Amino acid sequence: EDGLVSRRAAKKPLLSRKNIRDRLIFCKRYRDWTAEDWGKVIFSDESPFRLFGASDKKLVRRRKGERYHQSCVMPTVKHPETIIPDVAQKLIDSMPGRIAEVLKKK
Repeated sequence: EDGLVSRRAAKKPLLSRKNIRDRLIFCKRYRDWTAEDWGKVIFSDESPFRLFGASDKKLVRRRKGERYHQSCVMPTVKHPETIIPDVAQKLIDSMPGRIAEVLKKK
């Protein structure tokens, strides 16, 4: 049927247009920060709220190459968790590259 297949929806963060704009502004502002700069930041999370029901599975019909198309993803919202030092260091080390990726896509 026109290349459509049934697949599980990819999970991606829930982003409004304002979130997307704010992320781009953030990335431009901090594009020159090093891992050492990010090491001075305290990362924290907020309280969880269930927005999308109890199921973490959603089936969508999509064509090849549409995995991350907005209509084919299931939005996610982060929940607080304890960050262990190794994970925190990986997050810090990855920030310059993550910001560069956002800017490259815009």
